[in-house]
Amino acid sequence: MNSSRILIALLAASALIRVADAQPFVRLIDSYYHLNNDGYSKINGFGIAAGSQLGDQGAHELSLEWDRAKWSYLEQPSPGIYGGTSVYGSGTIQPVLFNYRFRFGDDNSRIRFYLGPSVGLTLTHGNLTSSNSAPVYYSGSYQAWSVTYSGTVGIQLKIVRNVWLDAGYQYVWIEGVDASLPYHSAVGGTGSPLTLNLGDLKATVLRLSLQIAF
Repeated sequence: MNSSRILIALLAASALIRVADAQPFVRLIDSYYHLNNDGYSKINGFGIAAGSQLGDQGAHELSLEWDRAKWSYLEQPSPGIYGGTSVYGSGTIQPVLFNYRFRFGDDNSRIRFYLGPSVGLTLTHGNLTSSNSAPVYYSGSYQAWSVTYSGTVGIQLKIVRNVWLDAGYQYVWIEGVDASLPYHSAVGGTGSPLTLNLGDLKATVLRLSLQIAF
């Protein structure tokens, strides 16, 4: 996904969300994902959000957010699962979320708290290999969009006027996808691809952000 296009889309979203008495902002995000699925590594991500604070003292927030995080995966199952093979690989997740936040505390507060839901789509890309001691193995890449939901709670600390340091906790649910891996053999021949069902991804995320209002 082209990063410059994403940035343009986020800035456009900020302009579209803006209404009377609204204050636009951008938020730069550093995140730490703990995927609750077996086999996945803990991963770091980064992102950007753009939107507007609405209502009396900016109590409401609407924004569009893009994040990117790189994962790695290793599964070494007992015999009988995927024919007793190991499955390993790496890839990225790129959630694109529409966020709503309700804030407790006004713009004059030094500290304010927030909570809110998000909904959107995640682009998952990966390269996976399924192999055992035999000369036959399955390997390939996949890419798919899937429905994503999340909820976030956090705290904001004012640094200077219109600049806030944001620390949050997020729970993310990403709908699972199927990965079709082509057949390979060290001794030649052909075979049918292997389809792996990659279940729903569930992650707890720690986020540290810098929010700048205009």
